[in-house]
Amino acid sequence: AFHLRPTVRSTLVALLSAMGVGCGTGASTEDEVASNAKDVVARLLDDCDAFLFDCDGTLYHAGTLLPHVAESLKFLRDFGKKLFFVTNTSSRSREQLCAKLQGMGVPCEVHECVPSCVFTADYVKRMHPTAER
Repeated sequence: AFHLRPTVRSTLVALLSAMGVGCGTGASTEDEVASNAKDVVARLLDDCDAFLFDCDGTLYHAGTLLPHVAESLKFLRDFGKKLFFVTNTSSRSREQLCAKLQGMGVPCEVHECVPSCVFTADYVKRMHPTAER
C-alpha cells in the first residue's frame, strides 16, 4: 500500500482523467477518479519492472525540471523500478544527456540515458555490419 501526497494525487488525477481512467466506470468525482488512479498505479507497479520517460517536454521544459518529476522518479526508484530516459534529440551523447538531467537534479546513470543517436548507431551497425565511419 502507498499514500499519494496531495500534490502528486491531484496531478495524477488530472492525468488519468485526461486519459479516460474513470470514464465508463461511473467515476465522476475527483475522489472516484483518485480511487481508480490508485488501482492503476498499483497495477503498473506490480506489472512493470522498468519505465521509459521522454525527456524534453515530459521531464523538463526549457531546461527546467517540471513539477513533481523528481519525487515521482524517486517514488519509482524506491519501488525498485528501473528508469530510462529517452529523447529524439540526436545532438547529445548519453553522457551529455546524463549530465543535463543530473544538472536539473535528476539522479541518473549514463546507461539509463538513451538519445536517438544510440538507436541510429545500433540500427546502422545491425543493418550494415561492415560499415565504417
